Amino acid sequence: MHKPVIRSVTVFTYKPTTFDLEEVVESLKMAQGILLLVEKKLKELGYDVFTTRISLPRLPVLLIKRLLDRIDIPSSILLSVGGIDITHIDYDLALDIVSRGYYFSIYGISRNPQEYSYTVSQLIHKIAEENPVYATQISISYHHIPLETPYFPDSTSSGELGIGFSFLYPNIVKNILEETESLTYTVEKLENMFRITINDIRHLGLGKYRFGIDYSISPWMEKSVVSLIEALGYELGKPGFNYGVYLINNMIQELAKRIGYAIGYNEVMLPYAEDALLMDAGKYQKIRARDLLLYTSTCVVGPDMIVVPAEQNHLRQFLLDTYSIWRLKQKPLSARIIPVDGLPGDKIDLGKFGKVYVLSY
Repeated sequence: MHKPVIRSVTVFTYKPTTFDLEEVVESLKMAQGILLLVEKKLKELGYDVFTTRISLPRLPVLLIKRLLDRIDIPSSILLSVGGIDITHIDYDLALDIVSRGYYFSIYGISRNPQEYSYTVSQLIHKIAEENPVYATQISISYHHIPLETPYFPDSTSSGELGIGFSFLYPNIVKNILEETESLTYTVEKLENMFRITINDIRHLGLGKYRFGIDYSISPWMEKSVVSLIEALGYELGKPGFNYGVYLINNMIQELAKRIGYAIGYNEVMLPYAEDALLMDAGKYQKIRARDLLLYTSTCVVGPDMIVVPAEQNHLRQFLLDTYSIWRLKQKPLSARIIPVDGLPGDKIDLGKFGKVYVLSY
């Protein structure tokens, strides 16, 4: 079996003992050094590394503001400045973070969903008016404590130095399924693959650092999760697709249970602007934002990278619907919505994500 593509290697930085600026700057330098070493050694072992990332712990807002001018990392490294409470974030700080290319998540909407969904909707609309790409760097978190995962933007270090991995493997799963037509055998094949990979990671000389894996299956364009689920016989937008999501999600969780080292979500992901087949369905208006929200009820991590027409009240109500699903699921959920000046079916340029079709709510 081929080696899986490593979607991300993420260093979770340690939490400074006194919230000292210089200590945080030093933790970033250390994280960059670890990333360079891990990436080099993984490539020597024949692995493709898609992205490298650094995730900070929750920091006081005043410290984040001071830190932004001191960050010195290559643009190739993605950086999450961690979770920021909704009562502490404002437009100026949000714009300062995302305009520098960094990521963050907004916490606390669940404390007062009716009021805070309105606050978040206003903020996201204002940021997206500046540049729609900026909205791709902000997530709205539905969980009580910060989530440590290699998937951005909803990534916050727990405060203990460590390394997280995620993998780009929907095509591997699809190929096994088409060959065997057995989810049980697919789990066994994937378990063998990941045990080999974990063994390789252990021999990188990183023994003093803890490490974890988010086994979530997430797409990137032609490496489509929709294609994987349709290989089971369940077509996107038709009855049964939710059941296909459920089957793959159970497979992921069985895999995580067998192997261990699980951090983050460990669920199916359907980010609209990152899956070629989702975007193709959006082009012909075969799906709506509410359809993608429906799928989150069957263990998808959240409505992600959804591009919709700018309309503050619609976004507010969409966030309330997301909140209701989170309350029922009682699992970490995250939303990333990009409101744009366009109508359903229009194309919007989202930078590295390319041209994306606008969905109706």
